[in-house]
This record gives sequence, C-alpha cells and structure tokens, in this order.
Amino acid sequence: MALAVCAIQCGRAYHELQRQSQAPTGVLVRKPVSVRRAEKVIRQAWRTGYLINPLNGVRRHDRKVLRQHAKKVIAALRSAESRQYKDPSVALPELATMLLVIAERYAQGRVSQLLDDEQLEHVQVTRDWGWLRFLFGGALITVTLVGVARIGLPDTAVNPVAALLITLVLTMVYRGRLPSLGDLIDIMRGADRR
Repeated sequence: MALAVCAIQCGRAYHELQRQSQAPTGVLVRKPVSVRRAEKVIRQAWRTGYLINPLNGVRRHDRKVLRQHAKKVIAALRSAESRQYKDPSVALPELATMLLVIAERYAQGRVSQLLDDEQLEHVQVTRDWGWLRFLFGGALITVTLVGVARIGLPDTAVNPVAALLITLVLTMVYRGRLPSLGDLIDIMRGADRR
C-alpha cells in the first residue's frame, strides 16, 4: 500500500509540475516526493514474502541475499528520488514506474526480484546505521534519565521532564520531525498520568 501511495504522490507532483510550468508566474513551488515509507516496506519485504509461503524457514544465506537485494532496491529508489531535484519532469515518472514495478512484484511474492538486475547494476549501497543509532539513543536516554534523577526535581516534575527529554533525544537521534507545542503538551500530560 505504501508503495502505491508513493507512486500516487509522484503522479500528483508531476501533475502539479505540469500545471505550474504552464502558469505565467514562472516560479515552481512543489513539495518533493519522499520514498521513506516505501523504504520501510522494502526493508521488511523478505519477511513478509516468506510468511505467505513458508519454506520451512528462510536459511541464513538466503536472508543475507534477500537483505542485500532490498538494500540495492532502496539505494536505487534513493537515487531516483534525488534526481527529482535536477530534472523533475523526467525523474518523477521514472520514480513512479519503479515504485509500481516494486509493488507489483511484491504482491506476486517476488521479493528477491523487486527490480531488474539492469536497474540495480550501478547502484551504490550505503551503510545502514540503525543498530548504532539504537545503541546511541539508548545510552543517551540512560544518561539523560540519570541526570534528571540527580538534579533533585520534585517528584511531580520528574516524569514530564523525563518524557520531554526522551522525546527530544529520540527526535535528534532518528532525525525525525520535531514535536509541535501541542505534541509536547500531550507528552507532558501523558507522562504525568499514573
């Protein structure tokens, strides 16, 4: 579903680009298409594909091959995503086509062939720092909680401050969207409930 949604976003962005290029103002304003949600689906595709048709488990070697293929597909998508800044009128249809091919093959259970080998031939796979981020975030949260405990805050303030600091640490480590004021108030209220 996320793959199709990303492809639809590409189509909408392309339509908006075409509409704006015909406008007399000449200023192109559009939000770039992100493939972040599609990456998450692709990263987990090998698990989902073999849960549908279990083959007495997936052997360790096969897992490695499937993960490597998923990394190459993600790298190809990121490369196509970055091309939308250079020439969006060409890159957006290509990105949408790639996403639809991946979605079709994923639905067919062809998780080891999400894209053709020709499309993955010159792709540079980047290193995934997920575990390092997880460990760094956990250590930083632990240090933060120890620091909050040693400050000597009143008992009623410890939980909301800890929740706020944990939220900020996770946002920093995972480079996510900073919570809005309303989100922070909800976090503070939720942390104060017992």
